[in-house]
Amino acid sequence: MSTGPTPPVPPSRPPIGTSGAPGASATGPSAAGSPLPGDHGPRRLGLPAVAGIAVAVLVIAGVVGYLIGHGSGDDSGKTTGYRDGRSAGQAQVQANYAQGKPGYRAIYDAGQRAGLAAGTKAGEAAGQKSGEVAGQRSGEAKGQKVGFDQGQQVGIKSGQKEGIQQGAAAALGGFADWTNADFYIVTTAPGSQASGLQTVIATRKTIEPDTNYRLCQNTDAGGASTSELCQSPVLQASNSAAGGGTSTTGTATTPAG
Repeated sequence: MSTGPTPPVPPSRPPIGTSGAPGASATGPSAAGSPLPGDHGPRRLGLPAVAGIAVAVLVIAGVVGYLIGHGSGDDSGKTTGYRDGRSAGQAQVQANYAQGKPGYRAIYDAGQRAGLAAGTKAGEAAGQKSGEVAGQRSGEAKGQKVGFDQGQQVGIKSGQKEGIQQGAAAALGGFADWTNADFYIVTTAPGSQASGLQTVIATRKTIEPDTNYRLCQNTDAGGASTSELCQSPVLQASNSAAGGGTSTTGTATTPAG
């Protein structure tokens, strides 16, 4: 079987980045220094591009460093300022409230007024309480003395009155039913040591009208002679012719009971 003539083979294109000469590097640049049309392989950056990227990186790094430094500076400044301000404020307060300064005098005066008011109030309360206690004791003492004196006077008067009554009763023999303006015939007897009286009334006889009284001599059971009061009625006689007077004669005499 016969075949036709073989068609000619077109020459192949050299690899990208070669100059077309055999044995040239596959990664080397082309003769013109630029990629061939239609080439989609990896590219290299040129010196200007690299420099621009480096400048951009430096700018970004500077901005970030500024921000970090600014923040750290603010924090450090705040801490330092707070510490300095606090120290200055403390120094100012200490200077204002040092002894003899206006602040010190104001606090001292306010404390003195408050202390004086509180002390005065407490002192008045304590003094009032103490005075009440002392006054009560003094009043009780005076009251007891006045009461004792008055009671003593009353006791003396009452005792005197009672003593007089008792003494009179003892002296009068215990007879209580005495009648004013009446006449009595009494006999006496020696008193007792208890009564303190030397003589007391032993018997009492009320003198009756139209009755004669005299002493009679009697003899007791033992044969001793005794005296006793005897009485007899008074007899009325008619008028006498001579003188017109009255005469009385006694009759039987009886002991006056």
